[in-house]
Amino acid sequence: MNGITFASNIMLAKTGGGKLTTVGSAWSSITVSNGTLAVSAQSSTIGSVYLAKGAVLDLGGKTVTCGTFSGAGKVMNGTLTVTGTLSAVVRNPLTFTGVALDVSGAGVAITNPESITGRDPIGVATSDQPITGLARATVFGWKVQVTQDGDVYKLELVPSNGFHLFVR
Repeated sequence: MNGITFASNIMLAKTGGGKLTTVGSAWSSITVSNGTLAVSAQSSTIGSVYLAKGAVLDLGGKTVTCGTFSGAGKVMNGTLTVTGTLSAVVRNPLTFTGVALDVSGAGVAITNPESITGRDPIGVATSDQPITGLARATVFGWKVQVTQDGDVYKLELVPSNGFHLFVR
């Protein structure tokens, strides 16, 4: 079975390897622990998304909006809009390949913030497409910054000397 259709919002947990393609467009939450989950609906809304390290969410060239997004996996092919919180693990950024990432109004939360040391930027996400929108850090003393290094965009936490700042 390659696709599953449901009539209402449900939670989806993908645990096995391989690829699963969804047909539905509204999910209360999606967890991808292993393998690839492909979204086939033209415009999807997801309450929350969690990607384990090594797991992949393939947007199939579509636009997906989610309330919260977390983990250490890879997102590819489309546009992802995060409206709530983008959560990342310190020193293990999310990777977006072929994905325009919009963090309009989102907050950035960091898992294991006590391991943040020094004054160097902490990578939250990288993308080969533009990262846009406003985001705010939930770790006091750090701000969210978008930088571009060649063809790679980075969403990073940088020291802010105690001020919470917004970026565009």
